[in-house]
Amino acid sequence: MEKVHNLRDLGYLKVGNKQVKSGCFYRSARLDDATENDINELKALGLKHIFDFRDASECDDASVYQKIGVEHENYPANLNNGKLFKIEHGSNLQKLLIKVHLEDIYPTYETLPFNNVGYKKMIEAMVKRETPFLQHCTAGKDRTGVGAMLILTILGVSKEDIFRDYMSSMQVVPYLEEVIGKRIPKPLRPYFFKRYRPLFIVDEKLLQCAYNAIEKKYGSMSAYLYEEFGLTEETLNELRDYYLE
Repeated sequence: MEKVHNLRDLGYLKVGNKQVKSGCFYRSARLDDATENDINELKALGLKHIFDFRDASECDDASVYQKIGVEHENYPANLNNGKLFKIEHGSNLQKLLIKVHLEDIYPTYETLPFNNVGYKKMIEAMVKRETPFLQHCTAGKDRTGVGAMLILTILGVSKEDIFRDYMSSMQVVPYLEEVIGKRIPKPLRPYFFKRYRPLFIVDEKLLQCAYNAIEKKYGSMSAYLYEEFGLTEETLNELRDYYLE
């Protein structure tokens, strides 16, 4: 892809002696800058859904979805993170004075798994066999990362491999620095990237926060999948039979 970053098919992951089917589940960063060649590549995937977890303020241009020929299904995650909200809406001076620590991102991951309409719609499509679909947010690493974790957990992929896929999103860091850097005076860029680095990366501690929050609220992953998405053991087995080969 030329301008669509962090795109991958989750079909490379194994479950025992089986593998997640290729051509069913895709994840990426935003599609706004997709070139004509990128759009043709995306059209060739035969996508039935594109789930966009960005907030309205992040969505620049919905015309790319029309060009791909798939409805733009935008489900903002409405992240519960007070410090990051203040940064986003603060003055330029405030942004320069604030330093973001990895721990500041924890509330985002602790909130994402619960009452998330976008994830529920995505899992519903999975259950209905409405694939292939693509999920994305802005960088395709946090909201999309937890979304990918859910899909892979449902399919029985090991936690180790889920973390491995999650950490693959480090590839998006140069793209984020390029995009954000254009908005910052060049002399200030090193200072900014140093103070805000946790916003540009992925870290296993972040995804572990989502697991910890699920364990704390529901006691187990199976109880979570049932209470949040109505997935019984029978349904999980049926999905694994269908989506593994």
